[in-house]
Amino acid sequence: MAKNYIKLNIGICGESGDNVCGVEAYDNAKILGNEIAKNKAILITSATEGFSLWSSIGAKEENGFVVSISPAANKKEHEEVYRLSDEYTDLMIFSGFGFPGRDLLFIRSCDAIVIGCGQRDLIYQFSLAMHSNKPIGVLEGDWYACNAIKIIMSETDKNNNNVIFEKDPKILVDKLIEKIKN
Repeated sequence: MAKNYIKLNIGICGESGDNVCGVEAYDNAKILGNEIAKNKAILITSATEGFSLWSSIGAKEENGFVVSISPAANKKEHEEVYRLSDEYTDLMIFSGFGFPGRDLLFIRSCDAIVIGCGQRDLIYQFSLAMHSNKPIGVLEGDWYACNAIKIIMSETDKNNNNVIFEKDPKILVDKLIEKIKN
């Protein structure tokens, strides 16, 4: 019997600005990246700074593989127009679709996503993941995205089993992987 070489793709969504989330959130992002790599999954990011970058750093610490999907059409635009880095990325995909189009490609490329700290942009990514029927792990914390998603779920989709809320990043990754496999 042939061995299955397909790896899981787990995406990380989070605030793209530096110093927005705070040290604890970035430490948790790093742990998420560590755990994704330890589980031999591929980390997919939206090629931004902040939360995604810290998760990439965590994955690389565990010799993980990181794919980043850029809103830019090429490396020059990525660096000069969007002012983004390709640090801690093994494979950069240049979507050329700007942020909204990049987000669609990003979400559709993942087997599951993690929503970390952040603001309203994460609600768009959450909505795309919901409509794509992706397992979603919400890292609980005192930030807008987590609180807004809790309200959305309590008022509209109470019985959705695809959304997992968890404070511990290690447990969150384990639960997501279990959800993907079942």
